[in-house]
Amino acid sequence: LMFSEGGPAIVVDAFDIVVRGPDSDCGVNPPFDCTTLTVGFADGATDGLDPQLGELEVPPPPPTPQVFDTRFILPDIEGLLRDLRDPNAQSPEWNMEIRAGIGGYPITLTWDPQSLPPGSWIMAPTVPGSQGIDVDMTIDNTLVITDPAVTNVVIAAESSPNPVVTYGAGW
Repeated sequence: LMFSEGGPAIVVDAFDIVVRGPDSDCGVNPPFDCTTLTVGFADGATDGLDPQLGELEVPPPPPTPQVFDTRFILPDIEGLLRDLRDPNAQSPEWNMEIRAGIGGYPITLTWDPQSLPPGSWIMAPTVPGSQGIDVDMTIDNTLVITDPAVTNVVIAAESSPNPVVTYGAGW
């Protein structure tokens, strides 16, 4: 995907993760327990806030834990729903915070493996004092969180360099 707003075109390679609470229909009824997060790479992206790439800082989480909330968390930023990184970054990670709210668990995260940028993509729920479970996002398309102790998920990417193909004489 490429976009341009009066300047040079910017290449964006990103995908969406839908995070939903139990029995959420994500929009048929008010989507209070459904959020779409966007993650990926873009030329010129940083590890912080990049408004020129459509990243917007979200307000602080609601003061009450009864409200469903999910966001990417970054130092000195309240949170992002869209977090893009430099495509040349070494082993980038995205930290997602999840608050189940009054709807409780399970929390379901879904994505389309076909839409992932090339490379290795691992999603790992983090539980204090536990190693958690790693999900290969290129194979699986869903993570269901049933443990209320899981309030954070880390997404780790290892980019795959473009292969170099050499053709012999006569090709």
